[in-house]
Amino acid sequence: EHYEPNIAIDMRYWDPDYFPTQQARKIYNNLVRYIGDSPSTFIFSDPIPIDIYNNTVLNYSQLFSYDYFHDEQVYANNIIQCDDWTASTINEDYHPLFISNCLPYPFAYPWDILDGGGNIAADPMFADVSNDDYTLAAGSPCIDAGMMRPDLPEFDLRYHRRVAAGADGEDGVVDMGAYEYNSVYIGGINGYAYDSESGLPVDCVKIEISNKLPEFSDSLGCFNYPCGAGTFTVKASRWDYEDLIIPNVLVTLGEDTMLNIPLVWTNVTIDDESLPPKPADFGLSNHPNPFNPSTRLSFIAPETGELKLDIYNIKGQKVRTLYHGFISEGYHQIVWDGRDEKGVGIGSGICFAKIEMNGRRQIHKMMLMK
Repeated sequence: EHYEPNIAIDMRYWDPDYFPTQQARKIYNNLVRYIGDSPSTFIFSDPIPIDIYNNTVLNYSQLFSYDYFHDEQVYANNIIQCDDWTASTINEDYHPLFISNCLPYPFAYPWDILDGGGNIAADPMFADVSNDDYTLAAGSPCIDAGMMRPDLPEFDLRYHRRVAAGADGEDGVVDMGAYEYNSVYIGGINGYAYDSESGLPVDCVKIEISNKLPEFSDSLGCFNYPCGAGTFTVKASRWDYEDLIIPNVLVTLGEDTMLNIPLVWTNVTIDDESLPPKPADFGLSNHPNPFNPSTRLSFIAPETGELKLDIYNIKGQKVRTLYHGFISEGYHQIVWDGRDEKGVGIGSGICFAKIEMNGRRQIHKMMLMK
């Protein structure tokens, strides 16, 4: 989703040393929505081959604009809802090929678009536009209406299987758009990386599985790795901790495997101010822990100044700010009732308290049990 600039993808300035013109680009599994009022363009391209497939493109005043021509650009399995196709400035020698796309209704092909078949002009029937849910609703004409391709990714934008069972329960065909209807999550690893001695979360931990792009732990030590079903060897590494290899991690289709990663600090000394320091220790603790329904957090402010104390869930989402303001030097206690900012009790499981003051921070793990 973007507002400015009013071109979503501008390929006119791609460096040919990095992207040779004979190599086709692939743009897939994207939800692209323009939220501005000025004229807008989804893609502006030079004469290079592009395959644009299984995207959902919304609210652009024109789909594309080209300075030059190239006859190897294919649009397939997209849901494209643009206001005005006739505004597209296409070179008269350029003829993009459209196959199995859902296009605005009513729709008339501009003279310079090649119809490869399977295109429909219809309401795609999104699940809940008012709440920005652009998955497909039951009965959508985009279900099982796409074109099968040998290079389809195994998952959609939500990491659900790209080809699901058909609407009638028979063998499925790929759907149009960024989301596959009635599909199951491919499976993955949810984890928590922490210091084995202090129990504090460790951020920026590189999580690797062979032949897949790595993931990294966030500021609360949490990571999510949608890797698909299988049995994997997981490697966790960070510059100041010993590498950890975890074999035989089983991931089941449709489920997340929980994986805790205890890391051993190497106690190395590196003269590099750009490397992250270990967290400052405010003596942050809570009692009781585990707790239900409330707990008392204790900490020491090393000096008088502005302090912030927040609560986060296991996903790294902030659920409540317990304190934000000036505080005197010394020992303090704050009671948390296990509720979020709206007064709703959070679910049972691991949560974190994060304290920050004058550029220093400490994170403490807690357990709410119901």
